[in-house]
Amino acid sequence: MKYGFRLLILALAFALLPAATLAEFTDDRGQVVDVEAPQRVVCLYGSYAEAWTLAGGTTVGVTEDAVSERKMELGDDVHIIGTNKEPNLELIIALEPDLVITY
Repeated sequence: MKYGFRLLILALAFALLPAATLAEFTDDRGQVVDVEAPQRVVCLYGSYAEAWTLAGGTTVGVTEDAVSERKMELGDDVHIIGTNKEPNLELIIALEPDLVITY
C-alpha cells in the first residue's frame, strides 16, 4: 500500500505539470530521475482516474468502475479497459500509454 500511495502522489504531481515540462525526483534507491509529464494515462482503478482528472490530468483508458461507481463522464477518446479486477492487457497496450496508474 505504501508503494501505491507514492505512485499516486507522483502521478498527481505529473498531472499538475505543463505538457512539455520535465520533472526531477529522487526514487527510493536514491537515484535522480528526469521524466516528462505523461500525456497518455491509463488508470486501473476508478478512484485514481477521478483523482487524476480532478488534478487536471487526462486519461486515455479507465476501468469500468470509473463510470459505474464514480459516475465519471468520459469523452469519446477515453476507452473502458475492463474492470479493476480484470483489466484487459491487450486494450491497455493498444492505447500506448505513457503511464499506467495501478494499485
